[in-house]
Amino acid sequence: MDKQIKLTGDELEKIDNVINGFLQNGARDNPPKFIILTGPIASGKTTIRREKYSKDYVLVDSGELFDIFKANFSAANSEKLEEYLMVTGIELVKKSINEKKNIVIEISADTKDKGERMISIYDKMTSLGYKSEISVIDCDLEECQRRNEKGRDNVSSYYSTDETLHYFILAFENM
Repeated sequence: MDKQIKLTGDELEKIDNVINGFLQNGARDNPPKFIILTGPIASGKTTIRREKYSKDYVLVDSGELFDIFKANFSAANSEKLEEYLMVTGIELVKKSINEKKNIVIEISADTKDKGERMISIYDKMTSLGYKSEISVIDCDLEECQRRNEKGRDNVSSYYSTDETLHYFILAFENM
């Protein structure tokens, strides 16, 4: 990270509570599982994640974290939102791995760089003893466009992929 993050004890306690909320969903399989859901925007990644992976998996997703912090932290702390997200995301990844919890992420690997980072994270998780899987969610273009025009009730992986991948990369550097 480029700058030193300084948070108060109260802020760290709130972050820890958010992390624990995500961790309690994760089960410990032997070997633990790491699932990457990827595909075009509005292809159904979130729907499939909620249907198949809402139990027994720790979700690591910057969009979900963003929603939690925006809803639960006071407006006075909004300038620290980026710091909260970064600290929470990195610690969530580290604790999930240290506790050998099943993990699921959803990303849009719509550029070569994102695809390369996704594969790098997949390889690292596999080397850490995880049974890793990439599930490509496909949907025809017209249906994706129709779904996208309807809007959504969450932050699209289009906007959250970079941060989610970054959490893993930084967590690996600090393990």
